[in-house]
Amino acid sequence: MTTFDHIALDHLRGARIFVLIDPDVRQGVPTIRALLDKPVRLVLGTHLGKGPRNLAESPRSDEFARELSQLVGRPVRKLDQAIGAAVTRAVMEMNEGDIVVLENLNFYPGELQNEADFARQLASLCDVYIDDAFEAAHRALASNVGITRWAPISAADWLRILFEKQNAARMSGCPKTS
Repeated sequence: MTTFDHIALDHLRGARIFVLIDPDVRQGVPTIRALLDKPVRLVLGTHLGKGPRNLAESPRSDEFARELSQLVGRPVRKLDQAIGAAVTRAVMEMNEGDIVVLENLNFYPGELQNEADFARQLASLCDVYIDDAFEAAHRALASNVGITRWAPISAADWLRILFEKQNAARMSGCPKTS
């Protein structure tokens, strides 16, 4: 697996990027905007509701997609599933700058049990995987642990890495304090 530190940001143009995003959609907007500047094709997954113990009360991703569309000022397509042939087809047909939101990942037992097959199917949707969902970091899920075994490139805390790369040259000549 290649980590995000090892690729040039300019090589992201046109890439299919799977971002695991916080259920508070506003938290993910800075990452989404920064990625769309490349431009890329964004596939977003999230965990809505109170988790696996309350699936009956967990919402679908429709409202999440509508709110995201308003926040980023562009269309967001919500898919009715998170994996499968229809999802793969929709992702492969995306253009640069397109955004799709997968169905709530909490609905899938394979996600919650970190099943290899589910993780592999998620990884097949992307060239780059970015974990931007701190709220799920304490859980071993297919979308934050398993996917990293099959995604060609994986990263967490993407904006910090981007900031460091952009400022490394400027800061290299700065005096150091101890």
